[in-house]
This record gives sequence, structure tokens and C-alpha cells, in this order.
Amino acid sequence: MNSIKVIISLSAFFIYGCGGGSSVERNDVSGAATFDGKPIVFGEVSFIAKHGDETDAPSGRATIENGKFDTANDGQGLVGGPHEIRVTAYPSKPVHSEDETEKVEAVEPIFVGYSYETDIEPPTFDIEIPAEAEGYNYVETGKKQRRNDP
Repeated sequence: MNSIKVIISLSAFFIYGCGGGSSVERNDVSGAATFDGKPIVFGEVSFIAKHGDETDAPSGRATIENGKFDTANDGQGLVGGPHEIRVTAYPSKPVHSEDETEKVEAVEPIFVGYSYETDIEPPTFDIEIPAEAEGYNYVETGKKQRRNDP
């Protein structure tokens, strides 16, 4: 009986590993990002995996600049399949200053955390956010703004 427990324990160890990360390979994804048909000047996109067991489906992220994003540049790749896409957009890139005492004008976002669900198959994927997303703030409402994907 004890040998069966040892075999099961060792099998589980070799199948699931000892934790500390996903064994799933991430793929980079890139594409265009538009709001109301125009390129998003600056923002961020998060790709939140919606697979059955989300612990084995890593999520990804990327910065949007001049209507383009690429997880290979400064983000994290993802696994293809169903995802929640969550986008925040700004009308301009925020000013960065090395001088912490310098006052810089804050850039108000166009929308924060606008999201929808769709399937992604790397390496390319385009993000199209409709005009009605303007003013949406996921942080303030705590609700997801959803759209129906065609």
C-alpha cells in the first residue's frame, strides 16, 4: 500500500512539477491598435487568458505606441486561444522627468480597462476599440465593458 502512495506522489511530482511557473510556451503577438478607427497614440493592452485552467495559460501584456504593439518589445507573450482583451488609451504619451520635484501635467486617459473577449492566434492580432469606449473607467465602475465581437 505504501509503495502505491509513493508511486502516485512521484507521478504527480513529475507530471505537475514542483511549482514556480508555467510550462506552457508563450508566443509573441503584435498588431495595430485603434480607437474609433484612429491609431491609439499611447496605452497598454493586457491579454488575460480564459482557458479552462488559467494557472496553465499565461496572460500577456504590451505597450501601445503610435497605433502599434508588440509583446516582444516590452511585454509578455501569451498562449493562443480565448482571452479577455483589456485596453487603456491616452491621447498622448505621458511626460517623463528624471527630476522628481518637477511638476508635469498629467495626461488624462481616453478610457481605462475597456475589455472584450475574443480568440487570439499569434503572431498577429489587431485591436479595434469602438467610439463608445470613450470615458469608460474599469477602475471606477468595477464592471467590465463588453462588446460583441463580429
